[in-house]
Amino acid sequence: MRAPVRSPPGPEAGGHHQVLFVLAECVPCAIALLVLLIELTPAHVVYAGPLLVATPALAAVTTGPRGTLVAAGPAVVVSAITATHNHA
Repeated sequence: MRAPVRSPPGPEAGGHHQVLFVLAECVPCAIALLVLLIELTPAHVVYAGPLLVATPALAAVTTGPRGTLVAAGPAVVVSAITATHNHA
């Protein structure tokens, strides 16, 4: 029995996947920004610094080595800012 013949995908094929991939690339920056906002609020009760570990790890999955370095830089800067602000 022969497999049914499929037509080639149209130009719109994969558009949803590209949007999801771009959003996945933004997640590390969003995590760093979220940690910064949590740590700099006056009434913060949660230490969110350990979430910064996920920033370069998630960037490694979506962007490769260069993106990992780009994401690790802001993570280190956010960690230094929050440590200075909280006198840690």
